Amino acid sequence: MNIIDAAAQSTSAGEISATTGIITAIILLITAVLGLWQVRRLRGQANDTNRRLTVIHDLVNHTLTESLQSDLEGTQLALGTMAEMVALHERDGAPARPETVAAMDTARAKISRLTLELAERMKVAKAIVSELGPDATEIPKER
Repeated sequence: MNIIDAAAQSTSAGEISATTGIITAIILLITAVLGLWQVRRLRGQANDTNRRLTVIHDLVNHTLTESLQSDLEGTQLALGTMAEMVALHERDGAPARPETVAAMDTARAKISRLTLELAERMKVAKAIVSELGPDATEIPKER
């Protein structure tokens, strides 16, 4: 007779059931701990991903804002040039061309639209920085 057979003969059904219950509880505890560890690991990865997406979003917004600002400045310059041209024509007694007047009106409308859009972007950017803090746009360091 080997050791397993001897243990089986000396162990009652109740002891086997209790031992099985303890083993099951240990397995469940290990599973729960591993699940909790996995959730924490995934949460950390999600936070890193969210920070990286925030940085990418900020970079894209920054580039778009610079483009809008450049467009605004170019349109203001063009409007100023057209206004000087109209003033020179009027000084010489020539009326302003209707196309130039229309282009000036379009430029004024564009300047108003861009000014409002840039002001809104600045307002949103300030709100984000005040909510998330100034370090919210830093790229997280690799681990």
